[in-house]
Amino acid sequence: MNIFKEACNYLSKEPNRQNIDMSLKNTHVKGMYSIVLNIDNDGNLFRVFYATEEIKPYEIALHEHRYNLTLGFIDGCIKQHSLIETYTEVCTCERIDLPVFKYETPLNGGNGLTYIVDIFAYIISTDMPLYSSVYLNANDIHTISCTKDSMWIVREETLGYNKNYSYVYGKPFTTDGLYDKISDEEYNNIFNLIKDKLKPINNTN
Repeated sequence: MNIFKEACNYLSKEPNRQNIDMSLKNTHVKGMYSIVLNIDNDGNLFRVFYATEEIKPYEIALHEHRYNLTLGFIDGCIKQHSLIETYTEVCTCERIDLPVFKYETPLNGGNGLTYIVDIFAYIISTDMPLYSSVYLNANDIHTISCTKDSMWIVREETLGYNKNYSYVYGKPFTTDGLYDKISDEEYNNIFNLIKDKLKPINNTN
């Protein structure tokens, strides 16, 4: 199913307790909400990220994921930054050197960041058209920057690839002051805002 039509299908139902309890604010950075719309039988989340503040390039560290996923871009000016590792010894102005850390999230009892190695890489930045989507393998490396009030879908697709760690690239970070529970009122307000933003596609056949 088209990822935006799938979102509209979930939004046509009343919010349930499990989805509200799994939703968070200050996800990755201050001011970003993770609104869970569905949890499938394998535990995969279908979420919408809503940034109430501008997210600057690399404010969220370049990272891979613990699972495959699809992103769908609903609102705002959103840019995806993709990291491509290179093994060439030829130095150019586009090539950068970045530290790599293994990340085991403290939210699941992990130890946080462990330095692994430095790598050479290039970064490709792409403005994402609204109502476009992109599929990411678990080992694809990216981050997002966006304007205030941007919104996008994140559909997890483990397909047997789920693991308990991922790798992040660049400046070390902590999760202090992040990943807070949200109130029912916050959830319902953003739930209704998502419905409003998806009206153009919900009104099509």
